[in-house]
Amino acid sequence: MTNEVKDFSQVEGRAMKCPRCQTDLNDVTIDRNIVKACSRCEGTWYPGEALGEVTDHTLAEIQNSDLQPALVADHLELVDLDVPINCPQCQRPMMRYRYTMTCDVVLDECLEHGVWLDDGELGTLMAFLQELYQGVENERNKLASGVTEKNLEYLEELSRSPGSYNLPGSVLEALHQVHRRQR
Repeated sequence: MTNEVKDFSQVEGRAMKCPRCQTDLNDVTIDRNIVKACSRCEGTWYPGEALGEVTDHTLAEIQNSDLQPALVADHLELVDLDVPINCPQCQRPMMRYRYTMTCDVVLDECLEHGVWLDDGELGTLMAFLQELYQGVENERNKLASGVTEKNLEYLEELSRSPGSYNLPGSVLEALHQVHRRQR
């Protein structure tokens, strides 16, 4: 991995313009990525894979960055979100689609150059991802917590019953030790 900063600040010798309000986009550096932010409508441009790298940060890290203004949808009255937009780099129409079926963020994407998020969409996306990761972590913790008392009772009952479910006493003892360990 290189520490090279990726910069897409110029397009054929001119400053990149906001696809919503045509204001010059400003550089915002997040780690080694330069993303673009509109000071007027607070939309943001993520060239290449920059959106994925930015969303690898926590919401708190983004709140303490220069992308903080883009987290809250407080400048949407300045733009018409129903009007399709063109890529700020190549000027071709961008595709629009929902981030996922359960997330309200609608991405505008140029498959060749990057993704545009309107004001507030970064905050919605970060909150969605934080909730998703927290749910995954909660499930992981449930699984990592080991064997539950109900599981142990069921296994003991199975081991006492005739048939192929007999468990050796050493296995049951090991399960009890796992269940009793400090967490």
